[in-house]
Amino acid sequence: MKTTLFDRPWLLTQEYHAQLAARAAVWQGRTQTEFSPFAAPVPQTVKKGDVAVINVSGVLMKRPGKFESWCGATDLDAVADELFAADHDPAVAAVLVHFDSPGGSVTGIPELAARLADLSKFAIAYTDTLCASAAYWLASQCGAVLAAPSAIVGGVGVFVPVRDCRAAYASMGISVEIIKSGQYKGAGVPGTSLTDGQRQLLQDEVNAIHSQFKAAVRERRAAVTDADMEGQTFRGADAAARGLVTGLAADLDAAVEKVRAWLPR
Repeated sequence: MKTTLFDRPWLLTQEYHAQLAARAAVWQGRTQTEFSPFAAPVPQTVKKGDVAVINVSGVLMKRPGKFESWCGATDLDAVADELFAADHDPAVAAVLVHFDSPGGSVTGIPELAARLADLSKFAIAYTDTLCASAAYWLASQCGAVLAAPSAIVGGVGVFVPVRDCRAAYASMGISVEIIKSGQYKGAGVPGTSLTDGQRQLLQDEVNAIHSQFKAAVRERRAAVTDADMEGQTFRGADAAARGLVTGLAADLDAAVEKVRAWLPR
C-alpha cells in the first residue's frame, strides 16, 4: 500500500514522522484484513457551560487515507465542521480548541488557520500535552493561546524527507533509469537521487511555506522572534516567556475559567 510520508513537505515533529515511518514499514506488504479496524480520532465538542471545547488530537491531515487513519490522523474537514457548528450555536459564547497534536501535512492548514482567525466567537487554543508545527499554526490564529507549564509548544518549521535508496537497490543488483520530460518530473523516484534542480525546487517550496507560517504567527503573536521560529519546540513556561503562548493554565478546567474571565460581561 502506498503512503504519503516522503517527498512532500510536512509540518510535523521529526520524532513523530519517524514513528510514522516505522509504522509504514509494518504496513507495507500486509493486507488490510491483518489490521484492526480503522479508528481515526474524530474531533469532539464538549460543552462546558457557554464554552465549546473542541478536542483535536493526532496527526492533522486533509482527508487522510487508510494508512494515515490507521496511524491516528484527524481529518481537517471534520475539525472545520466542529468549528462551524460551535460558531453558529447561540448557546456558545467562546470556543476553546484543545490540542494534543504533533502537527501534520501542509495541505489545508493555512485555510483552516484563516477560518479560526475569522470566527465570530472568541477562540482560544489550549494544550496540556503537545501543540507543535501544523497544530501550532492553527493555535496561533486564536485570540489567545494557553498551555500547561510542562506542555510542548512551537515547532515553527517545515521539512521534506527524501529517501536515497540507490545503495540498497545496487546491493540487489537493481538500477533505475527514468525516461521523462520536464526537469522536475520524477523527483524522489525510489532508486534514484535528486538532481540539483529538483533539490532546489523542494528547498524553495519549504522556504515559501516556512515564510507563510512565520508571517501567520507574527500577525497574531507579534512578540515572537524569528530566532524562536526555527523549528524548535518549547515547554509551556518558556513558550509564554517568548510570546508563543498568551499564558499558562495547569489543566483544561483552569483554561476554561480563564476564558470566562476574558469574556465581556
